[in-house]
Amino acid sequence: MFWNFFLLTGLSLFVLRITDGERERPFSVPWFPLPPVVFCCTCGYMLYSSLDYARWLALVGLVPLLIGLPLYWASGPVFRTRMKQ
Repeated sequence: MFWNFFLLTGLSLFVLRITDGERERPFSVPWFPLPPVVFCCTCGYMLYSSLDYARWLALVGLVPLLIGLPLYWASGPVFRTRMKQ
């Protein structure tokens, strides 16, 4: 799970560059896209290695995620209506 969230953070940089590329940012990534690609590949490898090492024990980490997803989806409409006010 740890490396999964790091990987998602690295991928979010690409998504934000594509969807909101014209916004001026206080910091720009030097040599973009090389460092984020290396970071995402490293995180992907570490995620694979940790799942390969832990094997079935990794499924225990999915339990909190599977419990949290319905709670996240259920809170979405409530959060959106509060943000509109």
